[in-house]
Amino acid sequence: MKALVTGAGGGLGSATAAAFEARGWHVVATDRVEGPWTESAPAEVVVGELTSPGWATEVGRAAPEGFDAVVAAHGVEGTGAIGALTTERVEFVMAANFESVLAVHGATIAGLQQRGGAFVAVSSQAGLQGEPSSTAYCASKFALRSWMGSRHREFSRAGVRYRTLCPGATVTPLLKTAFEGWAKAEGVTYEEILARRSSAVPVGRLGRSSDIGAAAVWLAELDTEAHVVAPVTGGEVMR
Repeated sequence: MKALVTGAGGGLGSATAAAFEARGWHVVATDRVEGPWTESAPAEVVVGELTSPGWATEVGRAAPEGFDAVVAAHGVEGTGAIGALTTERVEFVMAANFESVLAVHGATIAGLQQRGGAFVAVSSQAGLQGEPSSTAYCASKFALRSWMGSRHREFSRAGVRYRTLCPGATVTPLLKTAFEGWAKAEGVTYEEILARRSSAVPVGRLGRSSDIGAAAVWLAELDTEAHVVAPVTGGEVMR
């Protein structure tokens, strides 16, 4: 079984690649730059921009027979008060968190169809429920979740299984940057944002990247034709 994991140099992507490898999958990990990896470095790495023809060519060479699972785990934070957001900033967040997933899908869908594989997109609980000071990020993640439902209606008949993973606040460098952005937008300290978000999680802690990695593997291996939307939020957002 072969899986492609994007954003594999980051917190969620690296943990996801490690979780697949622990289950015996062969992982092709990809990111814009070479490491450093949060978890152990995967055996096979493709470096490049997801939207470039060269990246698609290299991924095709890594798996000429196609993938059994593709996990789009890349993304950027998109915090900021709405009045301070520029058009350029919104376009960047939408391109990184939404449009690039379309490029990954386009580059891998033929192989997924041939192998009856799973396409797993990492959205967010911010794609299930709006959050303050996070307009651009929410827009990108809501768009991704809705698009996945659309793709399911089109490609599930061809045997491709669609899963949308919606993590809650999970401890990664990206989350720290996001919390700092929220703090700046609201005029409070980082520590206040951290305490507020932590106290809102019913299980009593923020998520761990390993939680998301395990969920991604479970979704990829889940044998159902339904489009599964999985909130992994510690109970903060249920659906």
